[in-house]
Amino acid sequence: MYAANKEIASRFIEAFQAGDDSALESSMVEDTVDHNPLPGQRPGRRGVLDTLAMYRSAFPDLTLTIELQVGEGDHVVQNGLAKGTNTGLLMGQPATGAPAQFAWIDMYRIADDHITEIWHVEDIAGLLQQLAAVPASASS
Repeated sequence: MYAANKEIASRFIEAFQAGDDSALESSMVEDTVDHNPLPGQRPGRRGVLDTLAMYRSAFPDLTLTIELQVGEGDHVVQNGLAKGTNTGLLMGQPATGAPAQFAWIDMYRIADDHITEIWHVEDIAGLLQQLAAVPASASS
């Protein structure tokens, strides 16, 4: 079970990076719970897909690296690094053309081969600082 759940979580990240909306959609149940939604994010799978599309639009060359993955029971935790060049709108901020990278941690609950819940933490303050969207002192 742990290996199968890790594979599902890894395929989710691969589909996100590739912009494969069909694979992303089929990997989650319709009422997937995002425990850390962006302000104004719609609930369920549609809200998660909208958020992922926003990141891919903001960073069309986005690459994601899974540096650590741990599975226990019906949960999988991943720690990784995202890198890309900001050439699109990001959370209402205009593109800067600047390269950026940020750490991320995701945890998924998986049932019947589908993601049902997602918890995630991204270094958004560090990302916005690299893009000069917030002053350096704001993330300290």
